Order: sequence, then C-alpha cells, then structure tokens
Amino acid sequence: MYPVLSICSWKALRATENVTATNTTMVRNVVKTDNDPPFNGSEFREFANHLGFKHRKITPLWPQANGEAERFMKTIGKAIRAAHSEHRSCKQELYNFLGNYRATPHSTTNATPTELLLGRKLKTRVPEITPPAVNKTVIQDNDWKRKEQMKQYADGKRKATQHKIKIGDQVLVKQQKTDKLSTPYNPQPYTVIKQHASMVTAKTEDKE
Repeated sequence: MYPVLSICSWKALRATENVTATNTTMVRNVVKTDNDPPFNGSEFREFANHLGFKHRKITPLWPQANGEAERFMKTIGKAIRAAHSEHRSCKQELYNFLGNYRATPHSTTNATPTELLLGRKLKTRVPEITPPAVNKTVIQDNDWKRKEQMKQYADGKRKATQHKIKIGDQVLVKQQKTDKLSTPYNPQPYTVIKQHASMVTAKTEDKE
C-alpha cells in the first residue's frame, strides 16, 4: 500500500519514487487508479513516463471498477477502528495487520501474498510444517475460476446486460454533486474514443 497525495507536484512524486526505490526496489508494469486528482494531472503522467509504467484509469465514481483495492481499504479501516477503540497505536497496529495479511494463505490461491510476490514465505512466530512448493499455474487457474464465479454472481444480482456503446458515440459522464442544483451527469457530452471489454474511454476537448 502506498500513500495517496492530495496535492501532487513533480517534487512530491520524485519523493514518492525515492520511497518506492528504498522499500521495494521494483516498479509495476501497470498502475491502476481512479480518474480523479491527483492521478489525472500532467504531473502524474510525466511520473509514469519517467518510471516506465502504464497508467490505467478506471471509471470515475464507480468503486466496483476498483473493487479489490476498495475491499482491502474496508478491511484496513476495520483494523484501525479496532485499535482506536482499544486505545492502541493505530500506526503500529496497521504494521501488525499488514504483516499478518502478507503471511496468511489466501482462500483462493492457498498461498500467501509474499510467496506470490517474492517467491518465499515470511517468518512468523506461529509454528508450521513446511508446505509444498507453490505451483503458480494451479494458482492462476484457481484465481481465474473464482473471479469468474464472482463475476457471474454479481452480474446476475445486478441484472447486468451487454452495453451497446460504440466508438464515436456521445455519452454523458456521471459527476459528483456539489450542491442541490448539481445534476447527476455532466451536461457536456463526451465522445467515445476507445473500447476494451467493459472499459470505455471517452473525452471532451480538454479532458479524457
């Protein structure tokens, strides 16, 4: 997990680069964020070009598009609230939570996040029998099957249907309400320029 900068400048992004290099020594190929500030600015675009990763922007104001991160933040919030109610250090409990999470096998993959990322297990104080080596092919198959089951369940519950939006269509984009006179959708139409599976990219003259 990395900090989100409320005011994103090139100097702040270079500082984030230093933190990333010191603690992880790796850069992801694709970084997925929402399409709100500070991730929709020119500074973050320059930062992505500088480090060489692809910035993938999800649909604004639609948390389901970034469900994995949203669900994880809900779990973190629960741990922090529990620490606060018991008058413990929220920062230290957050470290403890992340350490336990990274050392706990996932219900779908049966492997810990550390094993999948770094290829080794974290040493903990819990005694255990040495498990067999992780088979990444089996893990990927199980992960795909579980995600497909969750997708079918969510689509059925929401009665989702295939959209008919095509490149060149004009669409209205949902916006946040700032007062009682705000409309649910931005009255300025966007033009669809790209489509990939369920993701649709649209832009106006000054914004994408």
